[in-house]
Amino acid sequence: MMIPPKAEQHTGEWDVESSGQVVVSPESSPAYVGNDPAAAANDSQKSNRWETMYRQLVQYRQEHGDCLVPNRYIKDRQLGEWVSTQRRRRKSGILGQEREERLDALGFRWEAPNPRRV
Repeated sequence: MMIPPKAEQHTGEWDVESSGQVVVSPESSPAYVGNDPAAAANDSQKSNRWETMYRQLVQYRQEHGDCLVPNRYIKDRQLGEWVSTQRRRRKSGILGQEREERLDALGFRWEAPNPRRV
């Protein structure tokens, strides 16, 4: 029996064709066939965290009139660190267009005068 490489493994039931090829039974194949379920769950958690922090930034903007959260913001240190992380991710090209556009729509400043004392 031929075992597929890890990237091609599935969580459904395996069948072996007469040629020796391993295939997944369609009725037992989940929606994420070919993906690692643990990685998919991790991506979902990261996405949920991003949304939570984004909502906190929206609230900060409503209270302060801008998105210039100091990276050592006493009331919410995680928010300050998250804002700094978004700037770094954009600078390195890994933020993602949709997220960048959402932050732009809030009036997010990508260059902070002094992130520690904004």
